[in-house]
Amino acid sequence: AVCALVAAAAKQALREGMSAETCAGLMRLVSAVSQSSSAAPDGARSARYRSDLAAALTDCAASVPCWIMPTWRVSQCLPATLRSFDLVVIDEASQSNVGAVLPLLRATRVLVVGDGKQVSPTAAFVSEARIGDLKAGLLRSRHPYIEQLLPERSVFDLAQTCYADARVALQQHFRCVPGCIAFSNEHFYHGRLLPRRLPPRSRRLEPALVDILVPGGAKKGKVNPAEASALVDYLVAQLARSPSELEGLSVGIISLAGVEQARLLRSLLLGRLTDAQLARHRLVVGDATSFQGDERDVILLSMVASKGAAPPQLGRTYEQRYNVALSRARDRMVLFRSLRASDVPNPDDLKQWTIQRFAAAAAGQPAAASLRLSSQVEGRSALSGGGGSGGSGTADGTADGELHAWLHARGFAFTTDCAVAGSAAVVEDEQHDRRLCVCLDGGAAASLAEWSESIKEGRALASAGWAFHRIWRSSWLVHRARCEADLASALEAAGIRPSVSAPSGGGGTRPKQPPHHLEDALSGGAGAASSSAAGGTSGLSGRKRKGGSAVAAAEEEEEEE
Repeated sequence: AVCALVAAAAKQALREGMSAETCAGLMRLVSAVSQSSSAAPDGARSARYRSDLAAALTDCAASVPCWIMPTWRVSQCLPATLRSFDLVVIDEASQSNVGAVLPLLRATRVLVVGDGKQVSPTAAFVSEARIGDLKAGLLRSRHPYIEQLLPERSVFDLAQTCYADARVALQQHFRCVPGCIAFSNEHFYHGRLLPRRLPPRSRRLEPALVDILVPGGAKKGKVNPAEASALVDYLVAQLARSPSELEGLSVGIISLAGVEQARLLRSLLLGRLTDAQLARHRLVVGDATSFQGDERDVILLSMVASKGAAPPQLGRTYEQRYNVALSRARDRMVLFRSLRASDVPNPDDLKQWTIQRFAAAAAGQPAAASLRLSSQVEGRSALSGGGGSGGSGTADGTADGELHAWLHARGFAFTTDCAVAGSAAVVEDEQHDRRLCVCLDGGAAASLAEWSESIKEGRALASAGWAFHRIWRSSWLVHRARCEADLASALEAAGIRPSVSAPSGGGGTRPKQPPHHLEDALSGGAGAASSSAAGGTSGLSGRKRKGGSAVAAAEEEEEEE
C-alpha cells in the first residue's frame, strides 16, 4: 500500500510538471518504440524506424527524469551533451570495460557500483602487440592512469583509482544465508561481510551446503559425463518428490570449469525435464561469468575436474569466478565433485578450499568464522547464568557467552551467525516462526557511530516485522538477575517458547553425523535428515523446510587426509 501511494504521488507530481509539448514528445516516443519493435531487424523499413526512434528520444530526453538502459545504448538513445544528467549510476561496473566511460561524460555526479573481486573484462582474444599499440597511443593523451584503460581492466578499476578517497564499502549482505556466503566471506572478503538474510525456520533449507562425491567420475576432454549425469539425476529426483524441498524455488547450475560442461548439462536437462518444470524453477545453466549479477534459491555446482585431470586453479581470474559461483545461492548450494581433497596437491588451489568447506559441512562441522556458539555453550550445564548476579559465569567471560549459555540452559533455539542489527543472538520459535533479536549494546570496543548504525538498522527491520530486545552490557554484568527477568518477559511477550527441555548435562551442539553416499542423495536415504549445514546453528533442532529431508552426501575423507 505504501509503495502504491508513493508511486501515485510521484506520477501525479510528474504529470503536473509536464507541458503540452512534453506530453506530445512522450507519445511520439511510445509510437516510435512500438513501430520499431514490430519491424524485422533487417527489413526494408527498419533503418527509417530506427531514425524516427532516435529523433523521438532526442526530443523528450530532457523530459524523462530517469533513464535505465545498457551502457552501449546510451550513445544511440541520448544526445551527446556534457553534464546533461544530475546523476549517472553505472551498476555491475566491474564487468564493463572502459567503453562505459562515455555515459559518465553526461553526468554532473557519478556513482560507480561494482565489486573488484568478481568477474572482470578479459583480454584473452586481444594480442599483446595490439595492447602495446593501444598503450602507446594512450601515452600521447597524457592520461594519468593509462594502465586502467587497457582491455583487461574495468571501469570499476578506473573509478577506484580516480576516486580513491571517495570509496564506500558495503558490508551488509542480503542475498545469501550465512552458510552459503561463508566461503566467499572468509577467502575473498576477509570476514568483513555481515550476513543479513535469515529466513523463518519453516522456509529455511537445511543444510545450506550439500557435498556429493561422484564415484567413478572422470574428466574426459573438457567435460565430466559421470558428474553431469549424477547432477541431473539428483535434480530430477528432488523435483519428483512429494512434497519437494524445491517446490516454488528457482534453480541454477554452474560449471566451475568452462562452458563445455554447462552445454552438456543443458542438453541432458532438456531431455529429462519438461518445459513447465524449466519455467517453474527458472532453471539456468552456465559458467560463473554468465551468472554474475544473477541469483537463484538453489545452486548446483559441477567441479568437473577428476584425479589426474585437475589443473590448478589459482590467481585473480579464478578467484573472481569462484567468488561469483559460490555467492549466487540464496538458500542452498550443492557441490558435485569427482575429486577428494587429497587429489589436489596445491594447498592454495581453489578446488581444495571448496572441497574442504563442503566436506566439513557434510560432516556437521561448522565453519570456523561463522559460529561463536559451539565453543561457548558446549559442556556448560554446570555454569552459572540461571539467576546469578552476573560476572564470570562462562569460560570466555564475555557477556555474549553468558547470554548464549543462559539461552541454551533454558532450551531456547537461537543462532549467532546472522548478527541482525548487531544482535548477539536471534532467538527463534520453531513452531510458529517467531523471532526475537537480543542485542547487547555498549562495551569497550563499541563506538557511538556503530551503536547508532545498529539502532537505525533495527528501526528499519522493525517495520518489516522483526522484534528486538536491547540490553546494555554494563547492566547485564551488574544487574544480571534483572536483565534475565526482562529478557524472559520479552521472550514470553514475543510468543517464543523453549524448543527443547533444559539440558541436564553435556554440550549443546549436535553430534557429528556420518557422511552419506551418492545413492543416499538420490534416494533420500535414512539419516539424511539429520545432517547439519556449514555455518549452521548449534542448539537448534533439525527441522527441515516443508517437512522435506535435507541431503548431505560425501565420502569420508578425514582418515585418508
